[in-house]
Amino acid sequence: MTKGTSEKESQLAIELEPVMSTNANLARFKKEKIEHLLGKAARSPVQQQAAARSSVQGNEKYEQLMSAVVDLAKTVHESNTTRPTFNHQQGSQLGDNNIVQVKELRGALAAAVKGFTGVTDIRFCKLVIWHMLLSTDSLLTKRDEIMTAMKKWAREEGVQIEEDFMLEKQWFTDLLAGDFTRGEPCATEHNISRGMSPQWLLPVSYDYKRLKEDEEQAADSTESTRTLAERLELQSVGLRPPPETLEELKLLVTTCAALLFVLFGKGCGLYKKMMGIYVELKSAASNRVKKILPILTIRQWYWEICQDWRRYFHQRCMVSDFEGGVLPLFP
Repeated sequence: MTKGTSEKESQLAIELEPVMSTNANLARFKKEKIEHLLGKAARSPVQQQAAARSSVQGNEKYEQLMSAVVDLAKTVHESNTTRPTFNHQQGSQLGDNNIVQVKELRGALAAAVKGFTGVTDIRFCKLVIWHMLLSTDSLLTKRDEIMTAMKKWAREEGVQIEEDFMLEKQWFTDLLAGDFTRGEPCATEHNISRGMSPQWLLPVSYDYKRLKEDEEQAADSTESTRTLAERLELQSVGLRPPPETLEELKLLVTTCAALLFVLFGKGCGLYKKMMGIYVELKSAASNRVKKILPILTIRQWYWEICQDWRRYFHQRCMVSDFEGGVLPLFP
């Protein structure tokens, strides 16, 4: 029987009086009634067949869903291993164990970069800076990214670097063309400001930077109308005075190491040599004689560093060096 209850209680209450009976039909009725009250109503044969079909269909849908998930995971994995990656935390990624593939870095330039980095697979170069260098970003943006990465390295190494240098448009042109030494293994007064050279890292004045930036903007707007003489004139680079003191030379050496680290990572042989030179220059013996070192000696040391750069980048790896399963002879 039923009886009314409050709103907070169930609207239906059933009271069953205990009945002693051995009747099988009555026992089955009581069992079905209790199961119904507990939400476990017995299924008819038709309901059981429908439930079986639903279970089979559910299993098929589950298998289809899992198959789609596996395919999606494979697609994401392949995309992550082939897609170029670049972010502004490059300072912490350069030289570490992260794998960054620069998709646009191919052919002779990729072989040269692998050689100077000391790896056989471009995915292990860990050089996120190259994706930016090969992009269509402005030279101002590229300079800022390089300087940011160099400052990051300097902070982590606890050293100072020169910040008043300027990597001009000609430097970017030579670098991205893979023309690191202009084909000459020795530094001369004619090629000292071309390709990979410490000369680019010497300080220039603020006025010189602004003048060169204005020239670059004007050159971009007149790219299709310039004569040969005008093109050659735009390739001229202002003279940069070499270091004259031991402190200036040490500052140049750390700046050279920072740029090499940003471009080629800690596996670069020339980067290791620059760090070795810095250790020697800051030693106690060097500090004792720094006040009596003649300017000529400082400049001779600087010129020898320029020669080291020229000799190092002249011995580049080619595409064929990475074929045949034989490790190349790295510079």
